[in-house]
This record gives sequence, C-alpha cells and structure tokens, in this order.
Amino acid sequence: DSSSMDEEQLIKKPKLTELDVDVWCMFTYGHAGTVHQGVVYISGGHDYQIGPYRQDFLSYDPSQDGEVWVERQPMSLARGWHCMASLDHLIYAIGGSDDHADTTERFDILHVESYDPRSCQWTRVAPLLLPNSEAGLAVWAGKIYVLGGYSWESMAFSRVTQVFGPDMGSWSRGPDLPKRTAGASACVCVVRPSPQPASPEKKMGRGARGKSLAT
Repeated sequence: DSSSMDEEQLIKKPKLTELDVDVWCMFTYGHAGTVHQGVVYISGGHDYQIGPYRQDFLSYDPSQDGEVWVERQPMSLARGWHCMASLDHLIYAIGGSDDHADTTERFDILHVESYDPRSCQWTRVAPLLLPNSEAGLAVWAGKIYVLGGYSWESMAFSRVTQVFGPDMGSWSRGPDLPKRTAGASACVCVVRPSPQPASPEKKMGRGARGKSLAT
C-alpha cells in the first residue's frame, strides 16, 4: 500500500544526506546506529525480514565532501535489533538477537563489545544481564542505560533497566520501568526545577524599631 511504500522510501533514501543508496539498502531491517564525534556509525541488520544477520560495521562522515559509507572492522558477532551507544572514546554494540543458520529460529544475544576508532579494533566487555532486543537506550552521567526490550527465546517483554558503568566494567540493575516495553526510543532531557516563590518570612524584614518592612 502507499503507507508501506512511503516507509520503504524513507528507509532506503534518507533525505538528510546524499548517501550511497546501494550500500544503505544492505541495512533495511534490524540495524543499530549511533553518532560518535560527529561521525555516523551503523552495524548489523539484514536484507529481509528473516536473517541472516550481519557483522558489518559502517561509518559516514558528513564533513568529508563526496564521501560515502566506509566499511570498518566487522563486529565479532552477527546481530540485529541490538543497541549502539557512544560513551567517552568508545562505541558499544549491545545485545540483540540472531537466527540459527539451520533452523532460522531466533536466539538472544547477551554479548557486548566496544569499538575504538583510534585502533579500529573491537573488544569484548561484560555481557548483559538479560535479553534486550528492540530496547531503548540512553547515555547519562557517564553510564549506558538499556531500557526494556524483548527476549525471543522466552517470548517475553521486559521492564528491566540495565546500567553499564565503564569504570567498573559491569552491568547492574536500575529501577524498573512502569510497564514492560520494547521498540521504544529513549533520550536524556535535563529538566530544571521551577523557581520557588519566596516564603512570607523571607519577604518581610524588621525595621529599626521592630516594625515589619517589605523587602
């Protein structure tokens, strides 16, 4: 129908930049992306609704005139429906899922790895506590927050918040979400408190002879 055609065109022909469409079409479904130091990175995904998923890792630098997507060192595992994050000098590929080659049955991936653009190498880090396909992700105060998600093996949605601290190199449980959710996006929004009106005591001062004076 027309709605699916519009969605397909949006996926294959991004309007923000003139990209190499042939390369972009490799990542029709299930890929993840992040921006690190002004460069766009995408990873994983697959051509069709059913795998196989890829290990591919590409970057696009909009500051380079005439550049297209550049192939980088692939991830150590193929994955889709995962998360990516940029924190400090590293890029993280987090969890997701893949299909068994012989049965196409999908399984959860807890594996997490980090990419260092300076050395162009991937390094394995602590695995997730729980599956996270199609989870939301945000970075706040030097930590990565993975929110909710879906387990293909247990066919269950999650309300768990998983928090990664790079200093400790491990994951911990954060506060649970109000509801089980997957396919949601997350962001950080700093909400500053509204100025509080001054109390009556602060509005009134004392004169030299004990009379109240407005301030």
